Amino acid sequence: MRVEFVGTVTQVGEVNTFGNDFKVLEIIAEEEGNSKWPNPLPFRFIKDDANVAYSRIGTGDKIKIDGEAKGRFNGDQTRCFINIEVRNFEVLSSTPAAAAAADPVPVPQDIPF
Repeated sequence: MRVEFVGTVTQVGEVNTFGNDFKVLEIIAEEEGNSKWPNPLPFRFIKDDANVAYSRIGTGDKIKIDGEAKGRFNGDQTRCFINIEVRNFEVLSSTPAAAAAADPVPVPQDIPF
């Protein structure tokens, strides 16, 4: 099922690698315009998209996501879980802190200490 989302990133996880170089990044974002009740949603970037997203997305960024909701049962099939896998994303606006983290000042390699 297709999911379209616009919101603000509240958390950015680390890129996790599983098995045969399968990469996953999870972020949490809250939808815009829903100030009465927070609605944090997890989004997953997989494979090479995980590294791309990690380098471009920061906490506080406003993002637009086009994704796909995928469901699965736990091991004993007593609970069902939904993951939203991101297919495309766009950073609509970036906070200064997120921009600084994404583009750090280069450190010269010839420093003697």
